Amino acid sequence: MFYSGNEKMRNGKHFNLISTWSGVLRSSKTSTLKYAVARALIETVKESTSNNDVVLTREALATRLVCYYWYQVRQFRLKQAAAEIQEPNVTRQLRALPDSYGLRWHAKTPEIKKIIEFVAEEGFREVIPRFHTGLDGRIFEMHGTKALRVTEAQRGFIATFESLLMRSVLGGWSAQVEQYNLTPRVYAKICFDGRRRTSVWRWAGHLRAHDNSCFYCGKLDPTPAHVDHVIPWSFLLDDPAWNLVLACDLCNSSKRDRIPAQQFLQRLCTRNQALTGGGAFENRVRFSLSQLPHRASDGLAISLNVLCQQAYLQGFGRGWHPSSGKASLRAAGQSILQ
Repeated sequence: MFYSGNEKMRNGKHFNLISTWSGVLRSSKTSTLKYAVARALIETVKESTSNNDVVLTREALATRLVCYYWYQVRQFRLKQAAAEIQEPNVTRQLRALPDSYGLRWHAKTPEIKKIIEFVAEEGFREVIPRFHTGLDGRIFEMHGTKALRVTEAQRGFIATFESLLMRSVLGGWSAQVEQYNLTPRVYAKICFDGRRRTSVWRWAGHLRAHDNSCFYCGKLDPTPAHVDHVIPWSFLLDDPAWNLVLACDLCNSSKRDRIPAQQFLQRLCTRNQALTGGGAFENRVRFSLSQLPHRASDGLAISLNVLCQQAYLQGFGRGWHPSSGKASLRAAGQSILQ
């Protein structure tokens, strides 16, 4: 096959760009910051309407980085390195926020603004200067002292291969994080961008029909009522029907993303065994149970034990129960988990 001079030049240029991006993905990393910066560059180019150079200020870059780590650290509790001292500074800043601060991302609150300012300063002092270490080419250049510039050639390459590059970056990030975390659906957690999750409220009527009381405190006909995930959604990142229960407003807001006391895990197993009808929710429960790795009569108990131990290692709170002022109205079940 014969190529013209321009075709050879274009192919050579693309080869150099591919080589540079390959270097980013395969270079040795002790933390995940290179992946985070690469993701920010790809998303900035994707959202840009310019056909020329694309400029990313350090404040805009820092905002993206803090947002990525917000969900991974605050919501999913993912470790980003083998040891805490090796983790990006931003993760330690986010973990230092009190639990009462909540899980929702708010970029304009004073505490988050302070972290963004810190990342903007430290990132341009440490991460950005080392980003191209070991690479043959460059993905970005400095634009003054407070911004990065993605050149027209690199912008065009990123725009053309955006989907492939993003999957590669997220896949590499996930592969690294999996080394430090025992948690389901790592890739989906790395990709998570805060979009509204699937509503489980459609099952509230089915749960009321089975037992119109709060699963935790026993309050009859709870109003308002919530459909709660016994094992936190932020750990499973899924809505299996076997894990859904009816909860009153106070228990739901108090429990948050903690794992309840063992008596409630026993109760969950008993509840699911009692669902023998042929309704939509009962069928959904049976299907979700069939997806568990353990399918014996005590399969849910075994799976709960494994999931809880993994969640505890991730830092999810354990042993939650209603406050003493709302002592359970049910008899406590005997624990099946040690």
